[in-house]
Amino acid sequence: MVAFGLVAVVFAGYWGARASSVFAVEQIDVRGAPPQVARDVERATRDAVGVSLLAVDTSAIEGAVQSLPSIAAASVDRAFPHTLVVRIAPVRAVGVARRGGDAWVVSGSNRVIRTVDPKAESGLPRIWLPRKLSVEVGRPLPTAYEPVVRTLAGLREVGLPKRVKAVRTTHG
Repeated sequence: MVAFGLVAVVFAGYWGARASSVFAVEQIDVRGAPPQVARDVERATRDAVGVSLLAVDTSAIEGAVQSLPSIAAASVDRAFPHTLVVRIAPVRAVGVARRGGDAWVVSGSNRVIRTVDPKAESGLPRIWLPRKLSVEVGRPLPTAYEPVVRTLAGLREVGLPKRVKAVRTTHG
């Protein structure tokens, strides 16, 4: 009877803490991300602020964060009493896709990470695109560019002594 009473008290305490603001999220602690990516993660997780740490759906938050174009992987953990910790592995930029006066940073997985000024990211090689090609942040470049992007990713891993400045592909 005593054991049953203890179990009942523990469950009642858990549900009470889950429903109350005792462990409400007050802070999102983003780790492993540069400032711009951290701001994107904070925006994607702001709905968790005010929710009890016991009620937070960490899988849903991980999914929302991993859907950001600049995120390769994410994990979410609770840090009692009021902090949600989001650990980030940002994607690695391998090049800047250029189309006329427009430019986008591209990851090694061929996904467009973000729009940039054409003169920004001067240390990354340029991938020249035809003017008629449609480019969208969060989406991959057309499959014809995958070999180029994967080659750039491989070259980045090898660490060539000289910088690759530009890449152009011919079709057909």
